[in-house]
Amino acid sequence: MGSQVELQARRRPTSWAPRGRAQPAAAILSLQGQAGNERVSELLGTGRSPALGVREMIALQRSAGNHAVGEMLVATQRQGQAAPPAVAPPLTTDQVARARSFYVRQPGKYTPEILRQIQARVGSPETGEADDDMISAVAAFQAANPPLKVDGMAGPRTLPTAFKVGLRDQPEVDRYVAGAESVIADWTKLTPEERAAKLVEAVNKDLQGDGVPQVAHEFAPIRNLGEFRFATWTLQLGRDAFAQAAPSAAERSDAAATVYHESRHAQQWFMMARMLAGKRHKAAGIAAEMQIPRRIADAAVADPLPKGSMEALEAEGWWDSVFGAGSAHRDSLLTQLDQRERAQSAAQRALDKAKEEDEKHHAPATEAKVDAAQRRLDAANEAFNKVRGAVLDLPEEFDATRAEEAVAQGLLKARP
Repeated sequence: MGSQVELQARRRPTSWAPRGRAQPAAAILSLQGQAGNERVSELLGTGRSPALGVREMIALQRSAGNHAVGEMLVATQRQGQAAPPAVAPPLTTDQVARARSFYVRQPGKYTPEILRQIQARVGSPETGEADDDMISAVAAFQAANPPLKVDGMAGPRTLPTAFKVGLRDQPEVDRYVAGAESVIADWTKLTPEERAAKLVEAVNKDLQGDGVPQVAHEFAPIRNLGEFRFATWTLQLGRDAFAQAAPSAAERSDAAATVYHESRHAQQWFMMARMLAGKRHKAAGIAAEMQIPRRIADAAVADPLPKGSMEALEAEGWWDSVFGAGSAHRDSLLTQLDQRERAQSAAQRALDKAKEEDEKHHAPATEAKVDAAQRRLDAANEAFNKVRGAVLDLPEEFDATRAEEAVAQGLLKARP
């Protein structure tokens, strides 16, 4: 674990594959009674099972009402069928009101131009206002891109998913995967240092193409696979992951994906610096405030993010979490995570010791100690996973983890 603003890569796989199917007859009849046969046939189709798009769902909600559409989706799920892709259960009136307030309370961030970009991306009318159509369409986009929270608010997790830049962009993922595959194929021919160097070289090509200063790397005695040290602009990697002579395919993929995850943090930090530069902050101030090398701040000032741009808004989301209003919450979570990890290690050692004693002198008393130690470890694991989940939901971690998962999925597809 690094400092309070540094965090190692953690795993969190996701799986979600909805399929569009015909709607239940009772639900369609209910909708026909309220919206009319012609309208429902137009939107759902007759004798076939098309997927509802965002615009169609909005139109159906207008004509039949949220409740009726909600009943249709619930009925679909009760029949064991998946809801159509890109369609979220309608938000409640309170949820819509909260989402609208989210945008209205931040006029400096959610300008008419930003709102029109969001509307164009999610397929709602481009009014430049945070209207119900946009909120419903954002919710549909979120439902189609788990694990985003479905709340209609295009915030610091949704925006980098909707507007992918840099290492989140699929062509960059694909280029890195191709380079990583080459390293994985030659794993047994390479030294640990060569394995790490080639993976970092591959990601640096993408970073350089994005205008991000390249990262250095080093092996370090850390308790995890990797960490990004922004103060030195260096990836610290756990040597053990790269030193295995015959790791499993999953372990090799994990090492490669970790390099990408931590490099995404470098890109986030550089975008935050460029965001500050776009607000006319000087390089010296940026370097001091963010604790980054002066040369990185100089590069950011030379290429500022335009104030009011979508990329600047994405960077502000990470800034708020790491350095801004959310920093105290983040620091608290990272402190808790470190404490929970230490408690895990202590519980594991206690269990190992209890098992060793039980093997040497088995008796009801030693067996009871093993059971007690196991319960302690179970409780420690549960406490750790709870905090870990909260950490992974921080905007910058959520984003880097999605980049990591894209690489892991690409490597999985590339396996014979």
